[in-house]
Amino acid sequence: SLGFSHRRKTSGAGMLERVTASYHDKAPQEHITLMCKILNAIKANRGICIEDIPSATGIDFKTTVELIGILEIDGFINIDLLKRCSINYKNV
Repeated sequence: SLGFSHRRKTSGAGMLERVTASYHDKAPQEHITLMCKILNAIKANRGICIEDIPSATGIDFKTTVELIGILEIDGFINIDLLKRCSINYKNV
């Protein structure tokens, strides 16, 4: 897993800083930038469906799904049964 050993509650720019700090030595900068773009889209559109994120961000579907998977596993976002995404403020 690409997760952290401990987390603290944060939001907004702080959340993006946490993503950057978490992945800076584990993922290419391009992926970190795209993850931040995805998080911003989810934050601006709470409940956005996975299928709608590529058009909201300009990121291709395959890359979106891969990065969303990482963000969900590491606790940055939640995805419900209808594939709607939301920021997991409890863990970030």
